[in-house]
Amino acid sequence: KGMTLDKAYVDSDYEDVYETYRDPATVYAHHVLTGEILAGYKLRLSAFRHVRDLKRVLTDDSDFDYVYDLDHVKMVLVFASLTPNPDVGKPVPLMAWQEYILSLSKGWRRKSDLTQARFSRGIVSVARGQGKTMIEAILMLYSFIVEGEGKANQDYLVTAPTSVQLTKIWNYMLSTANLLAVSPEFKSTFERRRIVIQELSIRSNKDRSQIVKISDESGRFESFHASYAVGDEYGETDGQNAGKITSGMMLSGGSF
Repeated sequence: KGMTLDKAYVDSDYEDVYETYRDPATVYAHHVLTGEILAGYKLRLSAFRHVRDLKRVLTDDSDFDYVYDLDHVKMVLVFASLTPNPDVGKPVPLMAWQEYILSLSKGWRRKSDLTQARFSRGIVSVARGQGKTMIEAILMLYSFIVEGEGKANQDYLVTAPTSVQLTKIWNYMLSTANLLAVSPEFKSTFERRRIVIQELSIRSNKDRSQIVKISDESGRFESFHASYAVGDEYGETDGQNAGKITSGMMLSGGSF
């Protein structure tokens, strides 16, 4: 009774967390919780959960089946740093909040199986023009190119409520993939996996995995067991189709 987020935070000591984890996301969470970075209540809750759970990792809590794997954090941040922004044709530096989203999404893993991400669903709500589409493209292409390495017949979904909304993010995805395909860092991967970028899909002719676009209007989600999915502008929907997507992930262990 009478407990607030600020009081819960100051009542515990997290110095060992900050000394052990010096990655950008944990530094960002620290600054959010101390007020050095102004943030809304939900983001502050997310930051508190992050450092609190890191504390559980450090104390080897037997009831906590998750770890924050810094190797996965490094991989997604390196990938992001090499991913060109189609607007300028080259990579651009990430903002701190973007590094935070990428790191938590891909860094938290199941202790019992590091190939499985902890979070099956994430919601990102930011003002227009702040780089949300870029983050969606990075997460999707990282899942397909890096995490999809060595796998076969995987489906990856890009969706939005309407076909008009879907066109914007899909064009951004195609433009980003085309730039990656000729970049020095990823050209050989695209050639080896025989990745073909087409108007309706990005697919590997070697392992038969594919990124496809489906709008809510089409209503064809039940036939997919997606390994990963991104939904643009989903804040304005009732969430019904999001439920169809995640229910199809029960077999794949995917994330949305």
